[in-house]
Formats: sequence, structure tokens, C-alpha cells
Amino acid sequence: MRIIWPKGRISRNILLVLTALVTISIINQSHYHEEKRSTPIQTSVGEKYYICPILTGGIGNQMFLYASTYGIARSTNRIMLIESNALNNVFHLDHIQSSPTLCHSLPNKVSIYDCAYDEDMLKIPADINYQIGKYLQSYKYFYKYEQDIKRMFRFRQSLKDSANQFLAEVTRNYTAKSTTTNTTITFIGVHVRRGDLLDDHYKKYGYVLPSPDYVHKAMDFMRRKFQQTVFILASNDMPWAQSNFHGNDTFYSSNTDPKLDLVLLASCNHSITTVGTYGWWSAFLAGGTTIYYKYPAREGSPLRKQFSSDYSDFFYPGWIGMD
Repeated sequence: MRIIWPKGRISRNILLVLTALVTISIINQSHYHEEKRSTPIQTSVGEKYYICPILTGGIGNQMFLYASTYGIARSTNRIMLIESNALNNVFHLDHIQSSPTLCHSLPNKVSIYDCAYDEDMLKIPADINYQIGKYLQSYKYFYKYEQDIKRMFRFRQSLKDSANQFLAEVTRNYTAKSTTTNTTITFIGVHVRRGDLLDDHYKKYGYVLPSPDYVHKAMDFMRRKFQQTVFILASNDMPWAQSNFHGNDTFYSSNTDPKLDLVLLASCNHSITTVGTYGWWSAFLAGGTTIYYKYPAREGSPLRKQFSSDYSDFFYPGWIGMD
């Protein structure tokens, strides 16, 4: 329908009023859409809320935060966002959405335990976005999604190539000195964590480092269980490790980059761990048989209170504890 404007002063006044009304309407609509952009993420199946991990610590700590946040997000029908993709240079994590602005502005929901399962973390209000943490170091958060986690933590090809090259060189050196014609080697990754945990601060908090006897016992177990065992040893205190663990079947990583050692250990068939999350994840990704140190925290210490009573929330089912 065509609109014919009346002539004269009245027509000009009417035009001014209508123009003002249209302007106000446009402003209101713009404000409405601005508010809608700040609401939770929309998906094709309706409205979904999101959670972000509070990323802190080294590679092992951050891997727990990624995995546990993923598990909690799946279990509560949320979207996982991250503030920054710090592990993307190690794993293929391009598919995980990142949003520094959104994550940083969220309220925090922190577990009462660092190394035990807290069921309250799955009871967060359904209509609020959160940053969650602080450590979430229990496989029980993501146990149902184990295969998803292993797919998520796929190493970059360049790192895998470096690890494979090292293991191939070890194979050549070992078989050249071996009296057997069997060239099939069973690689055992051994991670010895010391370094910073020798500081008084960590001792007072409750960290307990295993003696060399524990590692020797674990190595002997592997020798009895498997044939043609070769031990690949990585440590943040390599001089100490080399002085305590040696033999024709023991080889030492020369890497100074933690991510390279992680790939190397995870490329082995089986694992021996001492303490910490770094060794935990190398064993998880390697699969096979894993031996762990049974008593990583001093009884009665602040650290011990962060675990469940029998450590079963932390150590993966099927792993073998020794002391």
C-alpha cells in the first residue's frame, strides 16, 4: 500500500515524530540483540551452557583438567570451552573451542579434593556457566569416555616421529649386543620424578619419593612377566637416575623438553611410574601393564587428605601397586 504524506507544516511535524519513533525502535532492537549475544551458547538442539577448566600447572596437571572437564561437560550436557589451548602444540586439540574472554569472566566451582572424585562437581546448577577446578585429578570424571580422551590426546606427528626414531635406535643398539636372534623388543617406560619434589616445601606438604628399591622391584617384575624387555628411562633428575639404574637393558632419554619425554614414554608397551601426574598420563596413553608407587603421600599430611582413603580414585583400575 502506498502512503501519501499530507502537505504543509503539519506534515513536517508528523514526519519528524515518525522518524524519532523508528530510530528508537532500531536502538531497542540493537540492544535486544546485544543482550542475546551474551546468553549461553546456542546449538542446533537448543540452548546449552558451558564450563571452562581453570588451567594450571605442567603438562600432566593440565591433561587432567582437560580430561575431567570434558567428562563433566559430557555428563551434564554442556559445552567445554578453554581459556587458551596451551596443549595444542602437543596434541591435536584444534576442535576444542577457546574463549579467553568468556572463561575468564565466569564464577569458579572448585572441588574440595585435588586427587579424589567429588560427585558435587556433577551437581552444578544447570542454568549457570562455570570455570571449574582446581586440579580434578581423578579418572572417575572421565572413565565413561576413555576412548574419547585417548582420541583427544593424539600426539602431533612430528613428536611421534622423534619418539619412533629414538626407539628404533635403541632397538639397533640392543639387538647388536644381544645373543638372541629374537628382535622383538618389549619397551618399558620408566618415569622417575624427583627434582622440585626434593624441596622442603613439597616434603612438608607430604610428598614421598620412592626409593631405588621400588624401581628395581618393578623392573624385575617386568623382566619376569615379559621377554626381551628394554627399559626407557626418563627423569627430571637424570644424574641420580643413571647412578641408580643401569644395565644392558636400560637406556636413558636425552630429551630436555617434557613433551618429548611424554611422547617417548607413551610410545612404550608398558610403564613404571613413581609420583606425579606426568607419569600417570604417560602410562595411561601407553596402555599395557602399569606399576605405580603405592604410597605417594605421607600419612596425616595435607597432601594425603587430597586423596581417597585407599587412593583408588586416583590410580587407574588394573594398575599394580608396589612399594
